[in-house]
Amino acid sequence: SVDYDPGYDVSPEGAISRIKPPFSWFVNFSMKYFYAFRHRGEFIKKSESWASLVGAMLSPTTGVVETFRKCRKLSGVDGSSAWLDMQEVRLQEIALPSLLINSRDDPICVWQNVEAVLGDIKANPNLVLADLQRGAHGCKFTLWGTSNFAHRMIAEFVISASEEWRAGSS
Repeated sequence: SVDYDPGYDVSPEGAISRIKPPFSWFVNFSMKYFYAFRHRGEFIKKSESWASLVGAMLSPTTGVVETFRKCRKLSGVDGSSAWLDMQEVRLQEIALPSLLINSRDDPICVWQNVEAVLGDIKANPNLVLADLQRGAHGCKFTLWGTSNFAHRMIAEFVISASEEWRAGSS
């Protein structure tokens, strides 16, 4: 598997709280738009409490962490703890070769997220961390911006893992 810019920690005190402005403003707006605004008609039909939740989430004064908390409630999962448990990455349980790609200059999934789980990554022999000095979030372009070098890295990893698996199963 390949994880492109994973945040690792889905708790409100985790990855979401480490995003700094102006990037946190964009993430906040995106959550409001994609999870509440686009579906507000359906949520409002459900009940008055759902309508209130959507209204509170769409408030311009609701910050990124609180918007994230309210998004979890929109998922329909009973209780915040159940949602967190379903979403939390369990690096120690990954049993297939996995490439984790993170950039130190990523303003969304900041490097501090990687540092918080680095021990778990190193403890699992199935995990490979591609630690990039530059690459921002999502765009891992070459110097001149003509191609994405992460795509080559991913292809090489998948081919190598496949060849190793085939050699081991023969």
